Parts: sequence; C-alpha cells; structure tokens
Amino acid sequence: GIVEWKSAFHAGVGGVYNPLTREVEWKTYFHGAVVGYFDYGKQCVQWIEKWRHGIGLIAWDENAKTYLTTSSSG
Repeated sequence: GIVEWKSAFHAGVGGVYNPLTREVEWKTYFHGAVVGYFDYGKQCVQWIEKWRHGIGLIAWDENAKTYLTTSSSG
C-alpha cells in the first residue's frame, strides 16, 4: 500500500483520508496534538485537538469494515 506521512517542529500532525475528495487532509497543531476522522453522517473530516498533550484515536470504520488508528503529539 501507499504510506503518507508528515512531520512538524513542536507541533502535532494529523492526517485523514477523505473519501469524497479521495485525498488526505492534513492539519497541524502547535505545541499540542491533533487527530481526525471522517464523519460519514456529516460527510466531512472532524478534528480533535489537545493543547500540550498527546492524543490517540481508534475508530471503527463501518464502510471499510476495519479499525482506523492514529496518534499525535507536539
């Protein structure tokens, strides 16, 4: 498979595949962490940010029938 990754100095980085655009959306959060997921009900990417904390996310993707995992720290 294809692997995409990004890094940022003193910032958490989150990436989410958007099935509508078929692209990965990226977001950074300075001195914090950010994770995201695609919300099929709202049809958009949702982001969770935490100032000066690490964060992890495990979500069940009903459409893909698999778990999605991500984590971030800054």
